[in-house]
Amino acid sequence: MAETDLDAQDFLRKLEETHGGKIDKKSFSLWYGDSEGNIREFGVFLYRINGVYYYEDFKRRASILGFTVPDKKQNEYVKFERSFNTEDVQSTEVVRKAEARKAIETGRSAKKAGLFSRLFLDTVLKVQLKDSTFRFFQLVEKDFFN
Repeated sequence: MAETDLDAQDFLRKLEETHGGKIDKKSFSLWYGDSEGNIREFGVFLYRINGVYYYEDFKRRASILGFTVPDKKQNEYVKFERSFNTEDVQSTEVVRKAEARKAIETGRSAKKAGLFSRLFLDTVLKVQLKDSTFRFFQLVEKDFFN
């Protein structure tokens, strides 16, 4: 077993200990955005424990062809972690990623993606919560919330 496999297993075990249960679903969202104006261009790790969806990002170093590039901006990394309960989900629908960005910027609703958009354009899953907030996930596993 590779060292990175052991690191990943240890990481997942620590998450289970922290949240007091077993991870029964996990995936990665390549892009994330929400109604509070948060956007994570490099995505978030998403998992479910005891009916609660947790998601978090990781510090990412810029690289070109596998070589790390120094961050000239010297931006301070701030860990992003959020969660919501399964019961808090009001609805889900697929929307165009461009619509999701507009919704985040303007506060307006994003229109449901049509067949053409689903086939040929970048789409994300909009998760509407009962408190009227929303989350956008560009999921690796498209049926994650089913």
